[in-house]
Amino acid sequence: MKPGAIALAAVALAAAALALTPRTGHYKAPQLAFVTPQPNAKLMLARVPISLHLREAQPHGEYAILLDGHLAAAGGITPVVRFLPPSPLAPGTHRATAYVFGPGFAWDYAWRFSVNRGAQKSVRLWAASSRAALADVNAYRALGGERPMRLDLSLEGAARAHSRFFYRNLARYGSDLTVSVHQEQPSWPGYVGRSPYSRDVAFGFNGDGDSEVMAFGVPIGEGVKLWIDSIYHRFGLLDPGLVDMGYGISGRPSESRDLPVTTIDAGYLASAEVPDKTGVLWPARGLVGIPLAFEGGEIPDPLQNFPGASYPAGYPVTISFFGQRVEALRIASAALTAGGARVPAYLLTPRNERNKAELGMNAALIPSSPLKANQVYEASFRGSYQDPAGWHSFSYTWSFSTAPVPALSRAVFVPVAGGGKLPGRVAAGIAYVRAGSMLSAAGGTLAWSAQNPDFATAIYGGKRLRFSRRSFYATLDGRPVRLAHVPLGGGPNPRVPAQEFARLLGLRADVAAGAAHAG
Repeated sequence: MKPGAIALAAVALAAAALALTPRTGHYKAPQLAFVTPQPNAKLMLARVPISLHLREAQPHGEYAILLDGHLAAAGGITPVVRFLPPSPLAPGTHRATAYVFGPGFAWDYAWRFSVNRGAQKSVRLWAASSRAALADVNAYRALGGERPMRLDLSLEGAARAHSRFFYRNLARYGSDLTVSVHQEQPSWPGYVGRSPYSRDVAFGFNGDGDSEVMAFGVPIGEGVKLWIDSIYHRFGLLDPGLVDMGYGISGRPSESRDLPVTTIDAGYLASAEVPDKTGVLWPARGLVGIPLAFEGGEIPDPLQNFPGASYPAGYPVTISFFGQRVEALRIASAALTAGGARVPAYLLTPRNERNKAELGMNAALIPSSPLKANQVYEASFRGSYQDPAGWHSFSYTWSFSTAPVPALSRAVFVPVAGGGKLPGRVAAGIAYVRAGSMLSAAGGTLAWSAQNPDFATAIYGGKRLRFSRRSFYATLDGRPVRLAHVPLGGGPNPRVPAQEFARLLGLRADVAAGAAHAG
């Protein structure tokens, strides 16, 4: 493996939860979707959540969970009923029973699972690296219009365990990757499960599928960007049906060029997938500061589908059809243009992809050479997709830019409430000020990390505005918002449009003749 190489296991959408039927009484509603741990699971983690996932909730329903014959939890029904045992469970078989009752219905469901001898007792929640990785993933998902994921104890345990396993067995995997980095061999020390999903189940996860992405020899904080800037891995983080994730990292760079090893396990629920979610675009509409090149190193190699193609290529442009009911995809035409001129690019579709399970219902345009700086590009895809109702045509055209923002011109001074002035600059008639200086003057703060320099968070009056110098999209208290003007520059104190940021954060801002009053 070479430094920066990345590997992916395709998002597994095959149904994994068992069909659960309550045993007694009248059970019109709510219906039971699945439970955790999975029935008959053999756990490598001794403290996992006991939970019921219901298809619908009744406003006056109640539940009770018994663990090994003792009442463990009780309360009002919600779509997800969750109980975490206060201490690790002893090795051996355990029995859980759920009672659900309310006006017009009452039923119970019982299942067994076991804790393996020598199972890990618990997972520490949450490491700073896990929280940072989650923030990075969710920032990109927000740019694509997807809901945020959450950290999950079971997936966290599985991701950490596999990173440790790879670190411990680095020499056994071999430089030629004859053994998939996502597979574990039972005879090797530290074995948990052969596949990503089996490891997730062993740590208590029970859903409809999963996605695992790995990176090698990449500094902490760069892995998520590397995955998003690739092709196959991008799909494994942007799927709307992914709801939870865990993060693991092991090894020091000084020990091997393939370390540290970084793993994200993401859990998929079919119920969370938007049935007709089609046409997820990346780069997202209006995204700015797109990287110029795709340097390769992805496993499998997407350019192996095109004899004679070589790296560096240009930044990949993709369209994704994640909807559960999408059965087939046909691309009639696709093009990338700049200034009206067509950009030479390879078109990767389900028809010419060798690794069809990796690509799924997605397509990619891969420019044959790096993109140009300070350039607006327009992408277009036309075609059709099939679902149980038949074939449906689609046509998408959107633009993005490798240019960060318009150039700054004349200087201005922005008055601040309480006296004093902030130095500002004007770009395209908009007054920009340093975000940290504006917030400090108003009594707020700016959070920034060198591990993820593209993103910063403005905090004022209980509001949190997370933004990127790369995009017109941000999140305000976790909700995606679209900015009229993109922030300028990166680093710990980027310039932001004074009036717009003041309005979003609840500050008073008056702009006249290129000056703003913030306070």
